[in-house]
Amino acid sequence: MKDEMEILERLNKLMDRRLKARTREYLSRSSRNCVSGTRARVRGVGHVIFCTNQKVLERIKEGVLPCDDEAASKCECYECRNTRESVKQDFDDVVHSPARCGEEYPKMAILLWFLQGSKETTRKMRFLECLAWLRRLITFKWW
Repeated sequence: MKDEMEILERLNKLMDRRLKARTREYLSRSSRNCVSGTRARVRGVGHVIFCTNQKVLERIKEGVLPCDDEAASKCECYECRNTRESVKQDFDDVVHSPARCGEEYPKMAILLWFLQGSKETTRKMRFLECLAWLRRLITFKWW
């Protein structure tokens, strides 16, 4: 069985990898990360992202412009809606919520659960030792 330090080291490495991947995904130049992108459901197609940037819409005559990752990568009016700080804060929120962490990062949730369980076991053991000490103290004959 692995000890807590090995599991903690593995958890830290896993958290670093997941945070880097999340940062790469949320800061990438894609349509879902653009400030001007509005997601809408289109019947028969599914979810589509439309550009709502006025500078872009003035150039086209249709009034509606669906945006995809290729168009976002070439757009000169692209502005990312996320920052490194907001991605880090969102990641921390996910990690601190057991339900969200279990849904998005199941391996990380298991490691966190194990480490939290070992701390509770340690507290429980200290409490039981304290009770045993009190029992010995109460039953000790002073005379």
